[in-house]
Amino acid sequence: MTRPGPRSRARRGCPGHTDDDPGLRWAASQRLQRVAGVDEAGRGPLAGPVYAAAVVLDPARPIAGLDDSKRLTPRQRERLAILIRSQAMAWGVGSADVEEIDRLNILGATKLAMLRAIGALHACDGLLIDGDRTLP
Repeated sequence: MTRPGPRSRARRGCPGHTDDDPGLRWAASQRLQRVAGVDEAGRGPLAGPVYAAAVVLDPARPIAGLDDSKRLTPRQRERLAILIRSQAMAWGVGSADVEEIDRLNILGATKLAMLRAIGALHACDGLLIDGDRTLP
């Protein structure tokens, strides 16, 4: 189940989070317990693979300092990656290589990487996908 509607960027525990975030309101209205946040990285470079991650955070174990990766230093990203992998309820990473990007275009390859990341999850009730994308 994916979240319909407008773009959602705020996440619990992150700067800028508000209780009236449309994505979080939707998840609460559906009574979902294990919602995965899905985002990509690597669409900007002209060459190389695109990656995506899907993470179900544990509300009982908040991770201080989570923010958009573009706002974090490399050192902060490394520290948070370790915490996410050890404390999240579930997480998965997917990628699409250069040949898949050439065949599908960057948007199609990004969606493929997201589907691969979601497929690696073992526990997920719904999805909050960053941006304006929908998945098949």
